[in-house]
Amino acid sequence: MVVFADADASMEEADYVIIGVPHETSTTFVRGTRLAPLYIRLASYNFEEREMETSADLSALKIHDSGDHALEGLGAIIDNSIGQNKVPVVIGGEHSISPSVAEYLPEGTGILVLDAHLDFRDDYMGDENNHACASRRMSEHVGIDNIMVAGLRSVSIDEMNDDIPNIALGSDITRGGVEVLGPIRNWCERFERLYVSIDLDVLDPSVAPGVGNPEPDGLMIRQVRDILRPHLGRIVGFDVVELSPPADNGAGAATAAWLIRWLIAGIDSSL
Repeated sequence: MVVFADADASMEEADYVIIGVPHETSTTFVRGTRLAPLYIRLASYNFEEREMETSADLSALKIHDSGDHALEGLGAIIDNSIGQNKVPVVIGGEHSISPSVAEYLPEGTGILVLDAHLDFRDDYMGDENNHACASRRMSEHVGIDNIMVAGLRSVSIDEMNDDIPNIALGSDITRGGVEVLGPIRNWCERFERLYVSIDLDVLDPSVAPGVGNPEPDGLMIRQVRDILRPHLGRIVGFDVVELSPPADNGAGAATAAWLIRWLIAGIDSSL
């Protein structure tokens, strides 16, 4: 089995647990997300152990790769990891896996979703567990006031007619507008614990071309870092989802692996 680079700690001693979920049942445009955990793991070997911004040595951190898990078995390892104060790092797979993580988050946890799409449909094509419903399903576990979607650039008419709070539009972020970054930061600071769900289509297709539903005018990596950096110390888990390797040129997989490494290093340096 290919494991994530530098993930050589045992489950017992680990502070961070890599959890692959090659789940794909409701893809609506570009297929292939089931292959993402493998390709992201392979891409992780491109990077040196040292993370430059934090100077963290990833090889010295206690990271365990638990392998791939079916969606039905995800809850047990999430519950076990969080119960032992380990940080679950979930690699999808479709965004439809994220509600299965949200179900096990400690009470009072806020969920920050970085996504080009609102994903607040009640159902899509008759399926309430479709990836287009992911944020709504997550909100049902933590409460609608405890979830924010940032980076939004695409929304259905039905979703816009719903009374959904805590939406940060992506076009303002891509222009560097503090009028968006400020409210995101203020909202995040309400919570002692944050879970972050990163749909890679929040990024511009020039950065991550191989995703399930690419949407132009997206964020750059530095803007994702600007959003997350103030809150690294309160992140109790995160997922990176929706990479579709068959449509990728390698940039999306590298970006996903890089973000995972940066987040682990940043969380560790902030504790």
